[in-house]
Amino acid sequence: MDEYEAHLTRLSLPALLAEPGALQTQAHHLTSSLTSLTHSSYPTFLSLHQTTTALSTSLSSLSTSLSNLISTSLPALQDATAAWNTRTTDVLRERSKARLVLDHHDKIKDLLDIPIFIESCVRNGYFQEALALSNHVSALAARPSAPAIIASVHAEVKAAIAQMLVVLLGTLNEPGRKLPALWKAVNFLRKMGAFTPEKDKFEHGIPGLVTEEASGEELLALAFLSGRLSCLTSALDPIARDIHRLSDSISTSPSTDEFPSSGIPKLSDRDKEDITRSLKKYIDVWREGAYDILTQYSTIFLEQQHHQHPTSPTLVPRSPTHQRRSSIQLSPQPKHPTLTPVPSLLPLLSPHLLSYLLPLLRSTLPLLPLPLLSSILTQLTYCATAFTRVGLDFRGVLNALRLLAPIGIMYELVGVLDGTLGRAGEELLEYLKRFFGKDKDEKDDKVSRAVGEAYFKVLVPFMKRALVEGVYGVDIGKLGEVGGEGHEKLKRVLEEWEKVAGA
Repeated sequence: MDEYEAHLTRLSLPALLAEPGALQTQAHHLTSSLTSLTHSSYPTFLSLHQTTTALSTSLSSLSTSLSNLISTSLPALQDATAAWNTRTTDVLRERSKARLVLDHHDKIKDLLDIPIFIESCVRNGYFQEALALSNHVSALAARPSAPAIIASVHAEVKAAIAQMLVVLLGTLNEPGRKLPALWKAVNFLRKMGAFTPEKDKFEHGIPGLVTEEASGEELLALAFLSGRLSCLTSALDPIARDIHRLSDSISTSPSTDEFPSSGIPKLSDRDKEDITRSLKKYIDVWREGAYDILTQYSTIFLEQQHHQHPTSPTLVPRSPTHQRRSSIQLSPQPKHPTLTPVPSLLPLLSPHLLSYLLPLLRSTLPLLPLPLLSSILTQLTYCATAFTRVGLDFRGVLNALRLLAPIGIMYELVGVLDGTLGRAGEELLEYLKRFFGKDKDEKDDKVSRAVGEAYFKVLVPFMKRALVEGVYGVDIGKLGEVGGEGHEKLKRVLEEWEKVAGA
């Protein structure tokens, strides 16, 4: 419009006067053109109208949908997205753990198999490997940020090592074990610190076992001796029961029923031979067991203290297993606690070993006749001589056993003693009668009575008890009637003294 007004200002007056007509002509021309266009293109206009109407409807529907999307759907989507994130966080964390487990599957499997490996090593005797695995797990568990699975594996490893401790202690109590196996068991018990005091206890120790009064090495030595002595006891007990059964049985043979009231078992010749055979077997078993205990203890605990870094056991001279020394090859071991010097238990062990043998000999040898005693005493002599090489000399005790009085001559000895006491009593009584009586000096009478009382009331009963109870161990009240000339003579002298003393 502004351009048209600028155009009018540039026209001349005639052109300006002619402008309305030109405009009217152009209007009629345009109207004609529009009419012609309408008639020729009316379908197009109808389609345009329809399209415009549809577009308006679509735009209105789009506006409504967009409003609903903004006000309803988008907040719901936002809430659902937040909830999805919350639900998937735990899932992603678990998937991350599972992925981590899959990435380290081989390492985890090896770690979980360690308790099984230790149990297998213990069952097959590979104790060094079992301890190495246990120490590895202990090192892992000692880390500040150790995972929970390490603590679980460590607990299982402790249980497996406890089983290993039971196996090693069982070796000490197992009959028939020789020096190499016992050396190995004691050596591994030292490494485990099973008997180490609480203040410096190792990983595999026995809680609450050790007190401050005894060192770990002392308790280990005591455990060793306890196990080996129990094996010796289990080997000797059946033989000892057979001997006691035979010695306690009273034969019904008439030839052995000579003194039925003595309380002493009277054995048949067959029983005596059986006792002799059993006693010889008992001595042989005791000799082998005691010799092994002494040499094994000396080698493992005493010689150990003389070597700072032992790598193999060294047997004592003249040991029965001396020839097998070259077959023992133990590899050098890692460091373990410094061994505390152990006072030798041999001064206590030797009498204890003899306590298995001497009481049985004292109770059994008097039951045997002299021909059977000879072979047993010869066997004991050789045995005592052999034990002097390892520091156990009981030849003096053996000489005392030779003085045991045979039971078969007990009544004869009692009769001889009665006769001797009776004759001495007769002579004493004849001498004391010179000082008895009212016409004698009162002092002499009193002294004579005191001497007679000392002899007849004190010395005579004492001598009989010394022989019967002291030598033979038989209650004098169960001795019964001895009989014989000596007994009758002593009885008459005692009755005569009672009459003289009462006058």
